[in-house]
Amino acid sequence: ELFGLARFPTGSPVPPSTPIRPKAAVLHCGFFEVSDLGRFDSDPRCFRIARDRIEQIRSNYLPGLGTGDPGERSLVDLSLADPGRILARIAESGGRLPEGFPECFIPVGEKDPVIADSERIADSLSRLGQTDRLKVYPGVGHAFYASPSGTEARKCWKDIESFLSRSGA
Repeated sequence: ELFGLARFPTGSPVPPSTPIRPKAAVLHCGFFEVSDLGRFDSDPRCFRIARDRIEQIRSNYLPGLGTGDPGERSLVDLSLADPGRILARIAESGGRLPEGFPECFIPVGEKDPVIADSERIADSLSRLGQTDRLKVYPGVGHAFYASPSGTEARKCWKDIESFLSRSGA
């Protein structure tokens, strides 16, 4: 089951049996399949230093995964580590998104070394009925929106605000 995260005012009771269901999700800085790094090996957009950093992230995020041996993989819950893989499997099987699945927006910089993950998850979402979710911002790289003074960053934040407003979030 998919759950979201939310903040509540200090002292507010949150019923433990009530799942939190987000209406919208902004999937930026896309690294949507932490367990399998091999998919970046043949992508020239993912330069060597980025692949090294991705391996550091994988080993910190999934320390028990080791080399990716399928035997080890079965011991680790990958549901939050690999949303790209999960959505691809649903789409490939002709399935549907779970009821209440949030609307998604995927902003990514054209020069982001992990842009392929954003493209893959957007493709899966498109096959599952959420079309036109990917927006590529020209000339910028990974986490470009973190510096709000940039032209593309300002456009991205306006696009995020517009998406959240349309989604009712």
